[in-house]
Amino acid sequence: MEGNVWEWTADWHCPYPDGPVVDPTGACRAEKRVIRGGSWYFDANSARCGLRYDHRPQDLGFSLGFRLVRVAG
Repeated sequence: MEGNVWEWTADWHCPYPDGPVVDPTGACRAEKRVIRGGSWYFDANSARCGLRYDHRPQDLGFSLGFRLVRVAG
């Protein structure tokens, strides 16, 4: 899901490994975390799922957030 707010992810903003990988995660302990998904405040180019930006974990902002997931059960 893209849009609304930039979504915090569990990944640290690390360089991708060399070669093809499936679902890479940041293995390093970087200073910044990855955010994805774009927000209503930015243009449509930022809402591409392959695009990632970085922010410090303590950063706050009106366009930063997270998404809740509910599993039916």
